Amino acid sequence: MSIWFFTGLAVLTAGVLAALQYLRIRPRRVRVITSLFWQQAADQARARNLFERFRHPRTYLLLLAASLLVLLALAKPVFNAAHQPHRVIVLEAGLAMTATDNRFDNALELTRAEVASLDDDRVAVITADPYPCLLKHFDESLAALEDRLARVKAVDTPVIRENTLRAARSMLAGHENGEVVLVSAQPVTTGDDRVRVLAAGEVVDNAFVLSAVFVPDSADLTRGAFHCRAGFTGKQGGKVAVKVSRADKPLLEQSVEFKPGEVKGFSVSGLAADGSVLTASVTAGDAVVGDDRVDFQLPDRRRIQVVPVDGMELPAGLTAVLDSLREVTTKIAEGANLPVVRVGQAGSGADILIQPATASGELMAVRPSGHALVAGLVFEDAVCRAPAAPLDMGNGNLPLLLVDGSALATVNSDSSQLTVCQTLFNEDASFVRRTGYMVFWSKILHHLAGWRNEPLTLSPAQASRSANAASASLTLKAGMGNFDLPSGTGAAAPAESGTHLVVWQLLLAAALALMVLEAILNIRGRIS
Repeated sequence: MSIWFFTGLAVLTAGVLAALQYLRIRPRRVRVITSLFWQQAADQARARNLFERFRHPRTYLLLLAASLLVLLALAKPVFNAAHQPHRVIVLEAGLAMTATDNRFDNALELTRAEVASLDDDRVAVITADPYPCLLKHFDESLAALEDRLARVKAVDTPVIRENTLRAARSMLAGHENGEVVLVSAQPVTTGDDRVRVLAAGEVVDNAFVLSAVFVPDSADLTRGAFHCRAGFTGKQGGKVAVKVSRADKPLLEQSVEFKPGEVKGFSVSGLAADGSVLTASVTAGDAVVGDDRVDFQLPDRRRIQVVPVDGMELPAGLTAVLDSLREVTTKIAEGANLPVVRVGQAGSGADILIQPATASGELMAVRPSGHALVAGLVFEDAVCRAPAAPLDMGNGNLPLLLVDGSALATVNSDSSQLTVCQTLFNEDASFVRRTGYMVFWSKILHHLAGWRNEPLTLSPAQASRSANAASASLTLKAGMGNFDLPSGTGAAAPAESGTHLVVWQLLLAAALALMVLEAILNIRGRIS
């Protein structure tokens, strides 16, 4: 109800009550000395009109006050609504909450206290364990929140704080007076003025492994260096034992002094990329043990074995390239579990299909397509003859190398199967003698063998994303359908705000009390 509509109703009510009071017929007690004047007194008692003096001001004021209270109750006011913010409470339930000082219980109490300070429709709650999970929306009642909070447990996984805060900020879209309350394990700085931090505990001594990365050797992709970063937080510095091992065999052991908040790097070089697991760990006797160790699996970059199938003989141009690549072998190794790339005729189901073709026309320049496998390749004006019959460009086949509009090589986007034309190996083409030709085959073989040539990094954020691929596509908008609710719970039906309910009930009770008072005073003859 708007303020102007309420004011109009109040004025109208006051006028109606005033008219009724003027017209009210209630005989007054009149003392007469003789019955000769009785008729005159009776006539005066019955005579009422709007132009006589106001006879019952106290009755009028009581009834007017009661009526205004009823109107105010019907309006369902919210006191100080403009000053009450819309608040999104973010409860972190990740690795930092697993400390041994009961800080997660403190975090739950802080969350309950923040919830109790606002109306139902002005508070929402998100938990991060470690992914954003909506416990209460603005449109929900607080009735189901306590049960949902009781289900939340701290997990041994780092929280992606920025993802959760982004979800909380998105829920405040359209609310000018809004804020985010972050309930964290210890004091943190977010750099956002709209985020207020409540710490469930003090800073504790904690050593941790921050990240791990394997960087391939540019000269020999089958080997590389392992780098890890370890850090320390606390009120004072401490000594931390850092260890890197493979199959319980130590590769690095150091005892290092750390200052509070300091992060240092450690590395082991000359490692074979054989798919084994490295373990980076720290030992400091700290309160949080879940971040003291990282298991990192090296990429499997043992030599790629190229095997011809179905009686296929490798073209001389391809054999020359394979012999020059250190990471490739064409010899069958007994008992070795090497990644295999099969080469065969079209229709054989091999990884690389060589389609026989007759060259036609003049030698023409070869150019790469826009595919990622050939991006940036330069062939230095290399030339080749176009095939008389073009390659089959069926569903999923994408061109890689082109000459005069014809495809020399295609890759299937679904199966990653490569199809090449026989003319690609002709000795009269300068294409086979260019550096780009060798790089092309190196990229293709790495791709088919599952190699990744970029550094492989493991950090708490990336480890969490890889554990749940769906989190990368999380839509962070305000809405019940965009967050996961705890298992076994559903969205509670919207309810009236508890503060609204109390206010209008009190107003109606006050109005009833005034009406009763007016009736009692009239009965006792105190209002006349």
